[in-house]
Amino acid sequence: QRTEINALTLLATRLDDELHAAQAEIDELLPSGPQVAQVAQLHALQNQVTKLEQLMEELLDEKKAAETARDEARLERDANLVMVQALQSTNLSLQNMAWLLPSSSAVME
Repeated sequence: QRTEINALTLLATRLDDELHAAQAEIDELLPSGPQVAQVAQLHALQNQVTKLEQLMEELLDEKKAAETARDEARLERDANLVMVQALQSTNLSLQNMAWLLPSSSAVME
């Protein structure tokens, strides 16, 4: 029984040593101290970049909406100008036709 206990103690010691070695390797791979602060700063910067990208998308959407509204306003203004020009042209045509009509005094004779 004592031999088994000694063998199990040696095995436990070996396993404990391997566990510490594995933990040391893990600790080397993980950021520590200043690296942790740098990683936190990187995450904060990534979050800011993400927020800025979202704001840019919102601004682009607003810009597109403003451009659409501006284009619609231009089309309406242009249509109004065409209508005014057509009315002016019609008015001139009517005035020219009035000159061609005999005057009321000539019709009376």
